[in-house]
Amino acid sequence: MYPNVTGAFAIITVNGMFLIGYNSWRGQWEFPAGGIEEKETARQAAVRELFEETHQTVDKLVFKGLFKVKTAKKDIIYQAAYYGKLDALRPFVSGANDEMAEIMLWDGLEDIGYVERVVFLCPFLGL
Repeated sequence: MYPNVTGAFAIITVNGMFLIGYNSWRGQWEFPAGGIEEKETARQAAVRELFEETHQTVDKLVFKGLFKVKTAKKDIIYQAAYYGKLDALRPFVSGANDEMAEIMLWDGLEDIGYVERVVFLCPFLGL
């Protein structure tokens, strides 16, 4: 039904706070997310991106919906959103090749500068 699902988000909370990372490549705070690799499901991509970007793992990720996105070339693609909870964060040490320079728990209200737009859709996902 949605042939252009090209990426996946991992929206994770810890005690009601959102796990976000500072993407040093783009200079912004964002949820762990990325493209779906060949022969990978959207859920597998969300799990992989969560670990690659934040060094966190979640036992249970629940599919919450799709985001419809219009690309710069005016193509329509879809991004899958998955939700999970953690009791606490594991240590994070940014490596030389890491996309994220740091991670933090965010209440969704504190002004921390630009945050990727998906955070504003969380209420629509029931989060």
